[in-house]
Amino acid sequence: MIGSKYKLKSDLQIILLMIEQKFKKVKINKIIEILKKMNYPKLSNYKTLKTIKNKIEIEIKKLNNYLNEKTNNFIVKNNLQKYISTDLKGGSIDNDDLNEIITETYKKNPEQTINNYQLDSDLSNDYAKVYHDKNTNQTIISHKGTDGLLDWTNNLMYASGLYDFTNRSKQAKKAQNKTAAKYGNENLSTIGHSQGSINARKYGKNSKEIINVNPAFNPLLINEYYRNPNEYNVRSSKDIVSFPMMIKNNLQSITNPKWSRNHNLTVNAESNNIIKEHSPDILKRFGNKKIGKK
Repeated sequence: MIGSKYKLKSDLQIILLMIEQKFKKVKINKIIEILKKMNYPKLSNYKTLKTIKNKIEIEIKKLNNYLNEKTNNFIVKNNLQKYISTDLKGGSIDNDDLNEIITETYKKNPEQTINNYQLDSDLSNDYAKVYHDKNTNQTIISHKGTDGLLDWTNNLMYASGLYDFTNRSKQAKKAQNKTAAKYGNENLSTIGHSQGSINARKYGKNSKEIINVNPAFNPLLINEYYRNPNEYNVRSSKDIVSFPMMIKNNLQSITNPKWSRNHNLTVNAESNNIIKEHSPDILKRFGNKKIGKK
């Protein structure tokens, strides 16, 4: 049964790849024909590649959850825990996982499972979500950006240098400290998007790495220019929020050129849409390139 699920997942991933790569010779009728042969009629009933793609991604996520549960049950049932090392090193984060975790950070009811990452509800709050992969011992705490009109007050506090006094900053610090206490800093990745990067930068200094996506930056605050050795900044070339970051990046490219090349990454914009260019979806443009500490 599990073997057939793995095969099904593999087949669906191949079809997804065909759709995403937009192979010129592959028409929707051919995709539907393949799905019918796989005895997947509910997927073959859809009429557009976009809809089929979305449905396949949902099915793959369900299969991942099923296979992870079966694997864990097998380990427990056969008492194999003692043969599996608990001293595991967290690896670099896949861009798709990173993008999805940032997206889920904005939701009141986020996904409980993202591939091998499980949501830690006890540590998560309105401003930060914590996910842990017990297979690799990798932990991610993701600080979300501005969410709603009232949250813009915090941006004003940041502009005036009073951000540390906000409830948002205090909640972020609390979540960061509790996450580090439970899982340790060695395999902890601290993520920040937009306004969330303020907290990631400040409270993630002792974690394995800080990864900021389209980060907020106040060029008037001197302490913002200090370099965190474990910090990686990713931005779109046309992102407005992180535009002031170019001042810091240019200075670092002069004073620390080698470090800057690996830690300050700018991806070319695909449009003039300020919402699209500020979205964490820009991570998809890096393809298989890993971001963060290897």
